[in-house]
Amino acid sequence: MRLEAQGLRVVRGGRTVVDDISVAFEPGAVTVILGPNGAGKSSLLAALAGLLPLAGGEVRWGGEPLSRLSGRERARAIGYLPQGAEVHWNLKVADIVALGRQPHIGPFAAPGVADAEAVADAIRAADLGALADRLIQNLSGGERARALLARVLAGQPGVLLADEPLANLDPRHQNEALALFRAEAARGRTVVLVLHDLQAAAHHADRLLLLNGGRLLGAGAPADVLTPALLAQAYGVEMLVRHDPELGLIVLPRR
Repeated sequence: MRLEAQGLRVVRGGRTVVDDISVAFEPGAVTVILGPNGAGKSSLLAALAGLLPLAGGEVRWGGEPLSRLSGRERARAIGYLPQGAEVHWNLKVADIVALGRQPHIGPFAAPGVADAEAVADAIRAADLGALADRLIQNLSGGERARALLARVLAGQPGVLLADEPLANLDPRHQNEALALFRAEAARGRTVVLVLHDLQAAAHHADRLLLLNGGRLLGAGAPADVLTPALLAQAYGVEMLVRHDPELGLIVLPRR
């Protein structure tokens, strides 16, 4: 189903951080939200997840206001991975990932076969098989980030929202995470990521949203959004944008 923002406005600390944004996110596509620090990227993502009060507009899921869903229904529909997420219990990795199944399990019910399979699939997708029995606090920052991503995947949400999911990951696991998000989109999920890496966005996104000052500067295919004019407007620096026959779109700040 489709996730939509209509006239979205968010105010935090007396400041408008998301200003009249209307956009739709399609199933089967990876959308990347870009912009400088303070552009409103994280606030927009949290608002899409239904986690921030709105000063205007609404978020709709499958044509219905997200606000009408119960907490359990919303947790089943939307998986949200915040930036710098923490774990407050020193559990095994497999147990952390299994927490992602809670919206699917009744208050007094035990996990079933489908829950165990979903957890196993998520552990495999995040390359955590060798770490499943390790305590979360004994992991590196990158390993912990993968465990938290697997927890979201275990819930099998229709919408996957991730804020800076490549932070703390080495190049290999960055590539694997991006491939994982593409695979989730290929399964029909709606995937929305906040990234700072323009090159990763150019190569892995179907669609980009470029924000600055809480407003939407551009939306569309990477080649249509990653232009010198729009990038200079957003980031305040001159950017080199080239298309290489082998490497695809190349985006670099000029010296």
